[in-house]
Amino acid sequence: MRARAVGSALSVTVLVLACVLATLQSATAAATYTVHSFKAGNGHGQIASDPPGITCGSACQWDFDAPVTLTATPGADSTFVGWEGDCSGPGTCVVADTASVTARFALTNRPDAWIKLCGLSTWCTINGLPHPWRGKDVYNTTGRHQKVGVKMEDGEGVRFWMTFENDGVVADIYTIKGCRGTRRFKVNKVTIGFTKGPKSGTELINSQFKNGTATFPIEPAPSGDRIKLTLNIIAPTTAEGVSYRCPITVTSQNDPAMTDTILARMTTY
Repeated sequence: MRARAVGSALSVTVLVLACVLATLQSATAAATYTVHSFKAGNGHGQIASDPPGITCGSACQWDFDAPVTLTATPGADSTFVGWEGDCSGPGTCVVADTASVTARFALTNRPDAWIKLCGLSTWCTINGLPHPWRGKDVYNTTGRHQKVGVKMEDGEGVRFWMTFENDGVVADIYTIKGCRGTRRFKVNKVTIGFTKGPKSGTELINSQFKNGTATFPIEPAPSGDRIKLTLNIIAPTTAEGVSYRCPITVTSQNDPAMTDTILARMTTY
């Protein structure tokens, strides 16, 4: 009787151990981890996972029970810059634990145009007060930060300074298209030069722009050229309250849909 009791106890012990091991194996197999993915930058793109689960717009997450590979695919107008967080570099991202990663995309072509009112006095310098630059880092629109207005006496001249920069990630050719003047306002003089980059200090008078357009190759910022344009406008009219708008638009050759417009606006008094 005692032997049977011992045997019975051993059988129960073995059974319990088997159940514990099975439970541990099941728990290990069912263990999951969460992957958080985000998008950053001014460009467009998507994040997808293998195995499936993540198909991400701006931010998403998914639980996985095996290693997962994330792939970032840029949009037609963008470039994938690279991963940040628990992955780095421009390739695929492989994670096997709870992780947070960010895919950064940049617009391939990104014209950036800004404007300031200068006047014609000798104190006027490229960063001189009191007139600030308007429109820096404002893209593909004519917003309130890209408009500069001034009141002019009859026969008076005024100067606007404009800066054009390539904030994309590849070299581009920009066409700058401006106003031609009217019988009330005259585009008197245009000076165009490069203020940084390999052509720093270069200045030229571009009479073609006085007829509406000028075209320049320009490297991407921050190491590329920055084109400075000074525009002198004269108001020979004797009428008061005459308004004149001079829109100037910069367009990317690589992607003509990528434009940025600034607006110089004058009114006589």
